[in-house]
Amino acid sequence: LCPAASRILPQGYAIFQNMEEDKRNLYAVQDTGLVKIWGHEDLDELDNLHTLYWDKKNNRIYFGDGIYDEEGNLSDTLKNAEGDLWYFVPHENGIWVIGTNGIYDLKDNCLQKVCTHLFSVGTGIYGLIDSKGNLIIKDAENIYQYANGHLETIYSHIKWASDILLDREDNLWVSSNEGLFCFFKRHFKNYILPDKGDVIRMVQVDKDDRVWIGSLNGQLISFFDEQAKEIAYPKYPLGNYFHPFSAVYDKTLYFNSPFPLSYQDNKFRYMDDFPVSAYLFIKPLPNKQLVAISNSRLILFQPDGKITQMFSHQDLLQAPRQAALDQQGRLWVTGMNGITLIDGEKISLMETDSLRGSYLITRDNTGDIWFNAKNHLYKYENEHIRLIHTFENDISVTGLHITKNNILVVTTAKGLYLSTPELSAMKFYNYSNGFTGNASFQTNITEDSKGNVYLLTMECMVKFNPDELIYKQSTPLLYFQSMQSSTDNIHWLDKSEQQTALDYKHKNVKFKYIGICYSAIGNLFYQYRLKGFQEEWSESQLSNEVVFNNLPPGEYLFELKAHTGLSETETSIISIPFTIHPAFWQTAWFIVVSILTLMLLSAGIALFIQRRKNKVLFEHLETEKQLNELRIKSIRLKAIPHFNANVLAAIEYYIMNLSKTEAVKLLGIYSRFTFQTLREVDKASRSLSEELEYVQMYLELEKLRFIDKFDYKIDVDQAVNTNVHLPNMILHTYCENAVKHGLSSKKSGGTLQIKITRADNIVCVSVEDNGVGREAAAQNRNISSSKQGLDILSRQIEIYNRFNPNKINQKIDDLYTDGQASGTRFTVEVPEGFVYQ
Repeated sequence: LCPAASRILPQGYAIFQNMEEDKRNLYAVQDTGLVKIWGHEDLDELDNLHTLYWDKKNNRIYFGDGIYDEEGNLSDTLKNAEGDLWYFVPHENGIWVIGTNGIYDLKDNCLQKVCTHLFSVGTGIYGLIDSKGNLIIKDAENIYQYANGHLETIYSHIKWASDILLDREDNLWVSSNEGLFCFFKRHFKNYILPDKGDVIRMVQVDKDDRVWIGSLNGQLISFFDEQAKEIAYPKYPLGNYFHPFSAVYDKTLYFNSPFPLSYQDNKFRYMDDFPVSAYLFIKPLPNKQLVAISNSRLILFQPDGKITQMFSHQDLLQAPRQAALDQQGRLWVTGMNGITLIDGEKISLMETDSLRGSYLITRDNTGDIWFNAKNHLYKYENEHIRLIHTFENDISVTGLHITKNNILVVTTAKGLYLSTPELSAMKFYNYSNGFTGNASFQTNITEDSKGNVYLLTMECMVKFNPDELIYKQSTPLLYFQSMQSSTDNIHWLDKSEQQTALDYKHKNVKFKYIGICYSAIGNLFYQYRLKGFQEEWSESQLSNEVVFNNLPPGEYLFELKAHTGLSETETSIISIPFTIHPAFWQTAWFIVVSILTLMLLSAGIALFIQRRKNKVLFEHLETEKQLNELRIKSIRLKAIPHFNANVLAAIEYYIMNLSKTEAVKLLGIYSRFTFQTLREVDKASRSLSEELEYVQMYLELEKLRFIDKFDYKIDVDQAVNTNVHLPNMILHTYCENAVKHGLSSKKSGGTLQIKITRADNIVCVSVEDNGVGREAAAQNRNISSSKQGLDILSRQIEIYNRFNPNKINQKIDDLYTDGQASGTRFTVEVPEGFVYQ
């Protein structure tokens, strides 16, 4: 097999060598095996580094300087070839031919040399066409790009480069004895000094876009249009070397050598007015002055070199490093101790722990000040210092620059950081994604009129265009890697695309995914959403996995997209649907059955409660009925005709025989008594005071009937609250019974005593008479007794007691004196707060 000779053949074809016959032939690689297509004896002389090109469109085969038809006949030879021809590269307008001595354009079997260059054969010379139509060439040690008639070295001094490849993003991959390198889209271009023992220490671009390079060994090189020229300059007696942070003002260049050196109109001049010192920093200021800094002083001077002000490190309260002028005309000076602020005659030191170790400072296009303090990046805007970014692992900032397009450029010992003006995200570049340098010391960063930025590393000078790195990115390829589920968030099970139905226990779901974009390694961002759980897209994140915990049963759609920090690079949405089945108690049928059961149970409970309520209501109505019947009976009793007739007859007697005034008084009492009887007979209870007033009217009328047969006495203890309620007409019932059965049989000297006391929240009411007693009254035929009044009262009290935990107690005591009946006492105990229905 001859891989080099076969590399540009059409797909499915290759040159194989028959080892037994030592013959080479062109074969078609088919499923059934190799099918010989073409062979020629000249193929046997072709080494493994030469290639064969088959122009199927024109039925021609090229290798070496020969042109063959498909039958193997030599039809012609290529003319004007100088040296060996190694590689044929077809392009849209013809064929490039790369030879030992240069590049040719093949037209009509004639080679036209377009570029002369001596390529190193070594491991072979190969060529590729990139997406822009540029020719990429590899020889044994270097990578070149031929575009617009110009050959440019992309990378040099590769140890034994063996092969090159362009991927789908147009990234350039190079294999070598040192390993595999990716130069991505060749955004970064390296320049090294011929003397490998020397180091580039200074780079500056002048107004004509000429790049000036100064080395540690004192070499000064002018670099323009890819052509380098060493420039002679007057040597300084104390030695010659260049420091970073040189400056350009108008058409004058200022270099940091052991002594400030200016260059204008092809003339060099040492600035002799300056004190002898090792100057580290020169920079133009917006006020048409320049500032120069050494370890011991800061000098402000005019473009012609005239010094206007000078500050020692004692004046500045620290050894100065760099300086910038803010919008208020104040000079900010960085140093180990913090920031020194020079405001006219006033000098102050902003000495805080967060600002210590401040070395780099610059001013952006809006006039805001940017500076570092160790691994922190700060910005001074709107009279406030704001922390912009902290670089991890205490990596100190080594370079700081704001481009004309407001792109932030920061170098550290680990690599290069870029950010858009909005500072939305820091993009990081190092060897893994194309940055071919290693910024390990403090360096100045400069820019030409085309936006190309130049910075220094230990190995080389690096050129790149930040606009292309920020705004020209490839769209990533996005892939799902795995979907996993777990019951405990510890043990995870992989799921295939067919296993997207999960049971209710596997409610923790993890997705792993990967975006492939070679030119955005470390700068690839992901966004996701889980429809059915969250409808909004997540914030952009670098992590390539996401976990959802405790998902409820349902149908979900996980959607994912990726980008490189720009909306233009956003991928299409990819998705995975999945379902979490509910437990049986979470299913619709179980819920329906449960609801029906609950409804039936609720209906049964409601029916039971309603029946209870109906029963209570019925009992209440029955009680009301009984009370109403008792009240009707009570009314009938109170309206006994002979009582009223006797009272009226007595009043008439008073009118006819005694005092009319007394008769009118009695008539008034009778009238009030009758009115109150009829008005309040249906009440369940009355206050003690109302009950006493009513019974007093009754006793006055009875005294009128029985004319001095008895007298009464009412005794109310002071501890008794007369607002306490008693059963309605309870005193009247007891007094009526005492008068009718006990005192009416006596001829004179009858006494009725009402006594009311209180003890332990109980009101005790007693009605006592000194009549003939219940036994003698029962034998008196002149007194009719149905005992309906006491019976009605007892039944009313029995009903009232049903609704109260503390009951009304009543009792009747027969009184005796020397064994003879001497009266009756009615007693009733009523709890305070007793409720009457």
